[in-house]
Amino acid sequence: MLYQKPQDDRPTKASSCNSISDCDKWRQDVIKEICDKVSDIQNAGLGEFKIRALNDEINQLLSEKREWDQRIRELGGPDYAILEPKI
Repeated sequence: MLYQKPQDDRPTKASSCNSISDCDKWRQDVIKEICDKVSDIQNAGLGEFKIRALNDEINQLLSEKREWDQRIRELGGPDYAILEPKI
């Protein structure tokens, strides 16, 4: 069984956060979740249905990460889209 970390009180909308440090904290939280799910999806024993579900969750988290990146840029923080290597 996969362990799913509770999201604490991460805002559902990045636009509701007005602090670069808070945005960066939530962005790092999303990245950790993505890494955990990528590790889970590499398990050869998972069925096709579970792999598809994990893939959908990863795609949703990547979209959320892009929202946090955009909000950080709007607040005057670094542009992570330029700084991060392309995957």
